[in-house]
Amino acid sequence: KGHHFQLPMNSEKLYVMRRPGIVRSLVNHDQIKELAKSNNFLPLLLEEMSVLDQIKYFYYAKKIVGLHGGGLIHTFLSKSDQLIEFASHHLNTSLLDTCHVCGIKYGYLLNPNMINGAKWEPVQSQMYFPPSLADYAFNK
Repeated sequence: KGHHFQLPMNSEKLYVMRRPGIVRSLVNHDQIKELAKSNNFLPLLLEEMSVLDQIKYFYYAKKIVGLHGGGLIHTFLSKSDQLIEFASHHLNTSLLDTCHVCGIKYGYLLNPNMINGAKWEPVQSQMYFPPSLADYAFNK
């Protein structure tokens, strides 16, 4: 009751993060977060927000970049025309399918440190995501 929600000025480009130390999080979380901010992306930790506020952020977003996870499913509620997800060595096509149905351009970046003969790690592992690859996503 009486809750007033106001979007920050730079809320058209979202970077959806995962809390450091949990499954599928980044070991270089702070570095990628700062890179997102330097490219005018608003970093969001969805687990710290109400579902209603999450939906509001996604609704007004035009570009969304983030780690693969359930939070990105809100993309179907958005005005976004582009979603780019970071994935380990395994691609789950659920977001591809969602974007296709909603007319949203979809892209993904697989972690090169976990493919082509590199040490295999379970999908649930934390990972290092190359800053140059993240920068490509923020600027694509």
